[in-house]
Amino acid sequence: MRAARLVVTVVGILAFGAGTSATSAADAIATMRVVDLDGRAWTADKLRGRVTLIDFWATWCAPCLTELPYLKQARARYSTEEFEILGVSFDVSDRRALLSWLNRQGVFWPQVFDGRGRNGPVARHFGVIGVPTSFLTGADGSIAATNLRGPRLLAAIDAQVRALRATRSLQRAASTPPVPQ
Repeated sequence: MRAARLVVTVVGILAFGAGTSATSAADAIATMRVVDLDGRAWTADKLRGRVTLIDFWATWCAPCLTELPYLKQARARYSTEEFEILGVSFDVSDRRALLSWLNRQGVFWPQVFDGRGRNGPVARHFGVIGVPTSFLTGADGSIAATNLRGPRLLAAIDAQVRALRATRSLQRAASTPPVPQ
């Protein structure tokens, strides 16, 4: 079981050019491209259609660690078709140490990590200089909220997922042919 969980934990390689910086968080999300160690690319297009929390954090950040139970709760509530967390670690340890920490703590959502902290390309691309920093996007890719914590974060995620479900329900209803009388 532990080996299977290790496979689910994703630690990423950043794919931004040196010095790349977006002009806004919305632009950063729209132009992001990160590739995890399993070779999965994470782009705005891949995330569109589900609610996503892009969470910049670090193992040494006490406020980040305070948020872990809330993130685990949110992750457990919804399928990955409805909601995804994309963690971006500001740790500067080696990859193996981070993987070990993630497994011990039960953090099994995708993680982006390059060992360069706030000097890494993704941090520069988003203009993030400190942690915790987070961006919650709606299913359409727009920014729904930034830097929410605890119950307020859970409430915002719940609202976004309810909106997604309502939209999907309307789309199904519109595509269902009428029943002959």
